[in-house]
Amino acid sequence: MYKVFIITLLSLVSVSIYAQKTASGKVFDSLTKEPIVGATVSNLTKSVGTTTDINGNFTLKTDDTKVLVSFIGFETLEMEATEKMAISLTPSVQNLQNVIVTANREASLRTTAPIAISKVSAQLIDEAKPTSAYEVVNKAAGVLMVSLNNEQHSMSIRQPMTTNAYFLYMEDGIPIRPLGVFNHNSILEMNQFTVSSIEVVKGPVSSIYGAEAVGGAVNFISQRPTAIPTARIGVQFDQWGYKRLQYGGGATIGKFGFYVGGLVSQQRNSWFTSSDYDKNAQYARLEYNFSPKTHLIGTLSYADYDSQTSGSVDSIAFYTRQYVSTTGFTYRKSYSLRTRLTLEHSWNDKAQTFITAFGRDNKHGQNPAYAIRWTSGAATATGQINSNDFQSLGLIAQHSQKFNFLNSKLIIGGVVDFSPNKYYAYRTDLAAELRADKKSVIKYTPVKERPDIKLANYNADIHNTAAYLQYDMNPLPHLRLSFGGRYDKMAFDYTNYLDTTEGGKNYAKFSPKLGLTYEIMPNVGVYANYSKGFSPPALTAIFVKRLVPTPTGELFYYNLQPALFDNTELGGWASFWKIKFI
Repeated sequence: MYKVFIITLLSLVSVSIYAQKTASGKVFDSLTKEPIVGATVSNLTKSVGTTTDINGNFTLKTDDTKVLVSFIGFETLEMEATEKMAISLTPSVQNLQNVIVTANREASLRTTAPIAISKVSAQLIDEAKPTSAYEVVNKAAGVLMVSLNNEQHSMSIRQPMTTNAYFLYMEDGIPIRPLGVFNHNSILEMNQFTVSSIEVVKGPVSSIYGAEAVGGAVNFISQRPTAIPTARIGVQFDQWGYKRLQYGGGATIGKFGFYVGGLVSQQRNSWFTSSDYDKNAQYARLEYNFSPKTHLIGTLSYADYDSQTSGSVDSIAFYTRQYVSTTGFTYRKSYSLRTRLTLEHSWNDKAQTFITAFGRDNKHGQNPAYAIRWTSGAATATGQINSNDFQSLGLIAQHSQKFNFLNSKLIIGGVVDFSPNKYYAYRTDLAAELRADKKSVIKYTPVKERPDIKLANYNADIHNTAAYLQYDMNPLPHLRLSFGGRYDKMAFDYTNYLDTTEGGKNYAKFSPKLGLTYEIMPNVGVYANYSKGFSPPALTAIFVKRLVPTPTGELFYYNLQPALFDNTELGGWASFWKIKFI
């Protein structure tokens, strides 16, 4: 009898073991082929499940023959349970639960961020096939990135179009320029072919990102190594003389992942006069997983840009349709090299830390048409050649900690940025070919460069330091409150070669933020926030010589003060079928 019992028991166990399947594989985005981290893989009843790791990998033991795969912002998928599955998820059109990173430097739900933020998806970028960033940035509601031709631009986010330093441009959460060296054209340094998505914040985010983020922020999220081996190459051109060769490819092999991509573009003899330009932009990203909890990320971005810059036409040329440039010699040249190394560690399910070391090397020179000065009736004019160059070394560190109390979360972080900056500008002499009435110019011609006549000439060592904190909690199930603030200090030591002075200046400010979100029902909610921000003057605004000295003899703007901002906002979001309102 005992032997019969043992045989029966072993038979039942063997049947159970035989019936249980092991489903394994990886989950990735159907368009970018990037791994989806934290996707849920479960049986049909959701009684057994797991989540994907940093590379999108998972392993699940289940008795079911099928599995459910889901992630916020993507369509749920039901598949046969097998080994070595390659699961491609498609983004959901209706779902507003987009995962964003710009709100607090780490992944969070769009509907928990008490700010107006829009995400330009990989699908939208792929469909637009932009030759310039404004073609996709402008798809974010409330944003107008003004095209100044050949990828040059100015910006308007909830305020008039401006070239002032009221917006922060970032690559993977790192400002592409240091505080104090703003350039409204700096997005032309981006490699638009290797951008995975773009997040645009409308309104101040100074409590996390500091000064210059007073009007808004644009964060370009770069492509990660792909979950499966991927390669693409293409040619893009139009009927107006623009052509571009582009490529990209990546893979994940064990603990190592990589992605490389770039573009080489050229424009010749376009419909717009004096608009030839060349651009070479390259990008590389390497990732290494020391363990499931510790990851190392390295990126390198390079861009070389050389463009003609057309001048203006007077009313006579405009109405006679003679669209010729008065300046066939002006230009803009830009060289940029950015690199970063990020170490991420997850202590447990409630605590994560990252530290990023970054470097920049940037040279931006021009002979600008807008700097030409001419007096009516004169046969001569003046222009200028200038260059604004800097190098940077910096660190960003952040720790986030979740608590059971009110489902709360604390984020603390700090930034250190050291950026030596050099700027010079000198005069050029021009000849002016006049119309018969001598009231306007047909054409300017360069006569002589005058490096002996300096308009500006200074060196400055910029020291930017900051510390920030943010605390979020759920006092009610559908209500989330957010409190935060950041202290910024911008200091620099300078040598002004025009008045042979040396000295130092500093600007410091604390920028607070209060916010809340309330989800009325799924895909419908409201948010409100109050925040402050400040923007110190750019160094070029301080050290460019006045045309006429003040009554006290001051030639420079040493007493410029920061611009201060207060922002109060009330908004909401809703999604019905395939229509979104944000």
